[in-house]
Amino acid sequence: MAKENSENPRFICGLHATLHVISGKWKPLILFFLDKGPTRYGELKRSVRGVSDKMLIQQLKELESDGIVQRTDYGEIPLRVTTR
Repeated sequence: MAKENSENPRFICGLHATLHVISGKWKPLILFFLDKGPTRYGELKRSVRGVSDKMLIQQLKELESDGIVQRTDYGEIPLRVTTR
């Protein structure tokens, strides 16, 4: 059996691909709270109780790189960044 490369995995079916993208402890919770609409980072952090800043940022970056969420930076002071 061929080894899977984390950057270019071989998927058996759509479900396999989906589980690869949203697997883990935090991603399903993040997606649940983002389903309500655009959310500011601080609001999302309060909603997903127990997640560290480092882990939340990492998970959001992975979801963004997979095309699941979109980050919008409004370039305002105070900072306003939403995630959809």
